[in-house]
Amino acid sequence: SSSSSSNSNSNLNSKLNPKPIDPKYWPERFPAKGDCSRCGLCETSFVKHVSTSCAFLNDGMKRIDDLEQVLHGRRRGFSNSNNNSINDYDEHGGGDGDGD
Repeated sequence: SSSSSSNSNSNLNSKLNPKPIDPKYWPERFPAKGDCSRCGLCETSFVKHVSTSCAFLNDGMKRIDDLEQVLHGRRRGFSNSNNNSINDYDEHGGGDGDGD
């Protein structure tokens, strides 16, 4: 009985404190498999947050799209080829337009 109790505690501990995934096992052991961009999250102790942080799992891209509007005040304009990212670059030579 103590053996099964010890085994249960070990399983619980590994779920609460998952170990980083060794990068040599990419992509087969990574949660997003072939969609993984190798951002590095799974290779750190923060791997326990991957289900809510990875853009390629669950509703990750929808969360990112929704957060762009909140964080940047707008979404990317994919219909305009000059606006496929959000940054401080302006059309007249770079920078954020403040002269620096």
